[in-house]
Amino acid sequence: MIEIGKVIEIKPDGRAVVRFDRKASCDKCSMCMMSKKDMHIDYAMDNAGAKEGDAVSVDLSAAALSVATLIVYVLPLLFALAAFLLTRGVDERIQLGAVLGAVAVSFGIAAFADAKYFKRKRLRPRMVKIMRNEGQESDKELEVR
Repeated sequence: MIEIGKVIEIKPDGRAVVRFDRKASCDKCSMCMMSKKDMHIDYAMDNAGAKEGDAVSVDLSAAALSVATLIVYVLPLLFALAAFLLTRGVDERIQLGAVLGAVAVSFGIAAFADAKYFKRKRLRPRMVKIMRNEGQESDKELEVR
């Protein structure tokens, strides 16, 4: 999946911080309680020669998106279901605590997986095109390999 973002900062280690606007579907949702002016995601990635202010095309691997979806949505659901089934017949407060604890553990596993699994180069988002923001025409786009 290709997304367009804007380079907002170049870190001292050379990585570019790219800002992606949230999708239009976010307008209909209030789950994260973010205001419309704050509806963006900043992500630091390997820089392919972009400068601050440049628009860039970023390739997000389908495999990484699928794994992230499973870890963030399915894993907590499975942990909660397992805790619920394992605590059937006990006091409801204990059962609720077990379910909430299981969900918390699943988020800990998700954080660990993010730190380990997504460090693999082939799963990280990568810049595939830089569109200079210095008044150059779009036919001067740079292809990044």
